[in-house]
Amino acid sequence: MKYALIVLHSPDIPASQQRTEGLAAALCAAGHTLQRVFFYGEGTRIGLPEASAAQHTWATLADTGKTELAVCSASAERHGVHHSPLPFVFAGLGTLMEAGFECDRIITCV
Repeated sequence: MKYALIVLHSPDIPASQQRTEGLAAALCAAGHTLQRVFFYGEGTRIGLPEASAAQHTWATLADTGKTELAVCSASAERHGVHHSPLPFVFAGLGTLMEAGFECDRIITCV
């Protein structure tokens, strides 16, 4: 199955971050495709320099599973994120809508 995740929590909330990373890793380990992770709202703080540990974890997962890491451009602007670290990309809500058409399931992580 193809999955997409919507991450709404800030990366500086350890319990939520670990739970979401664990879910993503479990999906990949079970043979599913994690097509896209869309960071929205507080989740766009993943692009801030202080989130480097979380960025590394997501980058490793994306590289392993060929997962796109999309940061909502409008939310990022509101949260002071002006540059997306590689392999994260800025994207609009249309990218999230596209995931709804392409994936079998979308899971929201709060």
